Amino acid sequence: MPTFSVVLVSSVTGELARRPVRGRTAAFQVAQRMLGDRADDELRNNPAPLHGEVISIVIESDDG
Repeated sequence: MPTFSVVLVSSVTGELARRPVRGRTAAFQVAQRMLGDRADDELRNNPAPLHGEVISIVIESDDG
């Protein structure tokens, strides 16, 4: 089974989180969860909005 790194990236602060995952479907599930967790954190902390910040998910293959 192929392995992947799921990376959550902010255009303002750079890499926020990286998680190793086995399997393509699992990688997409983890990516969705990471975005949801980030949104929940933003709502809980109620920070001033960062206009222009882009949150991206990158799924990298670790199998070369």
